[in-house]
Amino acid sequence: MYHHGFDRTEIRKKKAYELSMKAFEIEPELAEAHISLALYHYFCNRDYDKALEEFSIVERILPGDERLLSFVGYILRRQGHFHESLAKLKKALQLNPVNIALNNNIAWLLLFLRDYKEADNYYRRSLSLAPDNQVAYQELALYS
Repeated sequence: MYHHGFDRTEIRKKKAYELSMKAFEIEPELAEAHISLALYHYFCNRDYDKALEEFSIVERILPGDERLLSFVGYILRRQGHFHESLAKLKKALQLNPVNIALNNNIAWLLLFLRDYKEADNYYRRSLSLAPDNQVAYQELALYS
């Protein structure tokens, strides 16, 4: 069954887990192995605590990595830690200011937190980077 583009059938979940474990066999301390396992926990099982445990290992290997900060921010958002999530996502955006998805996600979170003026700024920044960004246009049309 697909959910937001992810196939969560048991066969796919099993394959994702097996591939994550294969990465550990190749190189146990490889950041990407831990990222793979974290994403398995996050997307396949929605086990956010286990995903955060793996990402804390990644933080020791790749401190300040944009991907890490982004995923941790998304997990914190799902856990309801909205202000912590916002801080992580903004830090990730500082590392990659042209990341359109981060701009959109930060704007969406700001809308949720009812900071409409700041959300508007992020959507407009997103549009300056990608003038064909339909998400930003839709959100601006709804909330401006």
